[in-house]
Amino acid sequence: MDYGFALSMAVVLGLLLLIIIVGTWLNHESLADEEPVIESTDTAPEVPVEESQNVEAGSTKGEEISVEKNDTYELANVRFSQQDYQSALNLYAQSLQANPQFAPAYNNRGNTYYALGQYSQAIAEYSQAIKLKPDYTRAYYNWGNACYASGDVQGAIAAFTEAISLDPNYIEAYNNRGNCYVAVKAYQEAIDDFDQALELDPNFIEAYNNIGHLFYQMNQHDNALENYEQSLKIEPLQPVALNNYGSVHLALNQLPQAVESYDQAIALNPDYAEAYYNRGIAHNTMAQPQIAQADFRKAMELAKQQGNQKLLYQLQSPVG
Repeated sequence: MDYGFALSMAVVLGLLLLIIIVGTWLNHESLADEEPVIESTDTAPEVPVEESQNVEAGSTKGEEISVEKNDTYELANVRFSQQDYQSALNLYAQSLQANPQFAPAYNNRGNTYYALGQYSQAIAEYSQAIKLKPDYTRAYYNWGNACYASGDVQGAIAAFTEAISLDPNYIEAYNNRGNCYVAVKAYQEAIDDFDQALELDPNFIEAYNNIGHLFYQMNQHDNALENYEQSLKIEPLQPVALNNYGSVHLALNQLPQAVESYDQAIALNPDYAEAYYNRGIAHNTMAQPQIAQADFRKAMELAKQQGNQKLLYQLQSPVG
């Protein structure tokens, strides 16, 4: 037996194993350089519309209502509030068969398609509602949300602008147009819209959150903290705001405060995958790799369950 050759092979295999172990460790360690996940706050489409014959969403939650003649539209709204979207679509269709000129039914059917993620169909419904009722403020607002969700940011800005021109006090439209301006890096226009929303309602927490998000993107971390603190002072039980607040602390290397904020976000929402991921980054930066890996594994588990492809990509991508 050639002992010299055997010894050489053993050394080579040992070095290869060491490289694999060190490479894996370095890959996990480098996650400390990853950006935490920070989220903006949009306000959702408004459903149902405020019509005299409309049933407010949630007002009959879990209850059946008697169906009388011409009540199909109201029942469709109830089905929507119960998240029975297919039944809602069928009922809106029946309502429109009875009255093809009833714009609110098109608007609310658009909201149903939006809830199903079928944004092009939603936009078509909102367009028809506006065709029948050109001053339909809520339909323009909902159209803007569908455009934004489908990636048409400029179309969203145009729709929100029309809603604001019809109703200069439309707080949610200012907020969501502000998020559109952030998306196209028109930061001053975004700040102007968020400020206008707060002028109309000083307790509108979504605007504080979005200003905080914007300042985070601009690396103005002290300003970001101030806005998140104002939001959380008004409403402390906000998982997204707490997650983002933690990420600002992380950017400032205030690691215990970051972990505390992520802990609070997870306590409020135990399925918050991004908060686990961000807390893992904080623990990794604190040289606590075992705790960090537990958080990364939990984030991976939740991201797979939720189909969160963006987070899965961040967790699985090799870091250079």
